[in-house]
Amino acid sequence: MKKKIPNMDEQIGWAITFYSSCVENTKSDMKQISLDIQQGIQRYPRDNLLILASDAASLFSEEMKLICAKYSHGMRLSEIEPHFYDAVEGLAQAEQHDIGYTNTLWLTALGILLEVDKKIFEKISTKAIPFDDLLLDYLLRSTGINYPNRCCGFYKSKPYSSMQKIIELPPENRDAAMKMIENYLNKEWFNGHKDYEWQHAYKRRDYVGFWSFECAALVKILKLDETKIACPQYYPYGLVE
Repeated sequence: MKKKIPNMDEQIGWAITFYSSCVENTKSDMKQISLDIQQGIQRYPRDNLLILASDAASLFSEEMKLICAKYSHGMRLSEIEPHFYDAVEGLAQAEQHDIGYTNTLWLTALGILLEVDKKIFEKISTKAIPFDDLLLDYLLRSTGINYPNRCCGFYKSKPYSSMQKIIELPPENRDAAMKMIENYLNKEWFNGHKDYEWQHAYKRRDYVGFWSFECAALVKILKLDETKIACPQYYPYGLVE
């Protein structure tokens, strides 16, 4: 069952309103700069294409924030789906150095949960390859696209290297996989992002919650029973259908 963050409804609601406004403003800016590019108009000292790429990176980040916030608020997958596609478009147009590993990982996982078309994963894969990451490789290869099995390391070793044992388990070891995912979520996942200062994020007004979408994607790929995984604080129940 999907769980909402306790006592956070007002804070999450504010974040949804805030990031929804950010998305609308960013889309408007992108529409204007795209029109300027078509008409050969240069309004600013910075090149139009660089401005568009920067706006696209902002759109990607803002849509991912909205996805987290709306899930935290108890919204269904169907209500989150439009933000996924907008995030993909933002990712595709952004510069590589502006997109971030974690958001790219979560976007890939959400695509698996939404069962989107292979063409979407091909778009994501062009930005995923430079991370040279085993977990991203595994998730993308599971979609059936032509993606190379070439990586043996992790872009962010802590906490994600712990996932290697899970994805290398034989298919029949489902009980062991569920226990390993549960242990990973409860003991390693959040603490492994201390360098991102997640531990202080709840103090911010725009707090959106933290969800391990990649674990839900693994549960779907490995055909596990998510009801047997006990971690309501970080596991996004209800997305595996």
